[in-house]
Amino acid sequence: MTALVRDPIPLPAGPRRRPPAAGAASLALRPLLDPPRRAARVIAVFPSAVYLEMRGGPEPRVLAVVTSDAGRLPNAVVVVATRREHPFRSVREGGDALVGEGRVEADGLSVRVRRWWDPSPALAVPHPAALARGVRALEAELAAAGVLAAGEPVRGGLDGHPDPGALAAACAAGDLAGAVEAAERIVGLGPGLTPSGDDILCGVLVSLRLVGGAVRHGDAAVRLADWLGAAVTADAGTRTTA
Repeated sequence: MTALVRDPIPLPAGPRRRPPAAGAASLALRPLLDPPRRAARVIAVFPSAVYLEMRGGPEPRVLAVVTSDAGRLPNAVVVVATRREHPFRSVREGGDALVGEGRVEADGLSVRVRRWWDPSPALAVPHPAALARGVRALEAELAAAGVLAAGEPVRGGLDGHPDPGALAAACAAGDLAGAVEAAERIVGLGPGLTPSGDDILCGVLVSLRLVGGAVRHGDAAVRLADWLGAAVTADAGTRTTA
């Protein structure tokens, strides 16, 4: 005799996927985030950032997902979480990822882009006195952050190397050949995921372009940034990290 089961037997619920976190993406990432999804690789994981390297395709080759209290990089997607919330605890260095169709996915991380932000600030043409005040305010902020001590750089990855100073002097003099020679010698030098020499070059190029474009008679600085940027980009493919 077979027993009849009148009520369905409850089955254990399967694991539910968490909805994707909301993110705000840099406009520089549209070439990566708008097209269909493509494969990527996790190249670094920190409490406040995850770095993904794209496999083929256009620049930028590296995309960062950062917490809301981290530095907002120009190639970053910012998530609504702080480092104390450990949003990247499930992501493994060397793991696979997918980027595209407005999403970033890696291991347990899933982020959907909800809005965009412009990484390129628009600087108004400043009065010379206002520019001088801005420089002093910047020095004060850097000193408070420990980057400068009494107006002098704190010892860093290229401490004692002659070429950062040579690069600064060549840029101040408008000496393109001297700037390129000094820059080529520091591409990829120093410690860090982005080596110290590259950090210096990025800062110089941003300053020349943005400040040169905002001040009167700054065209020479912008042209110097164009030529210097082209030179170091040619070297970067074989001499530094992704």
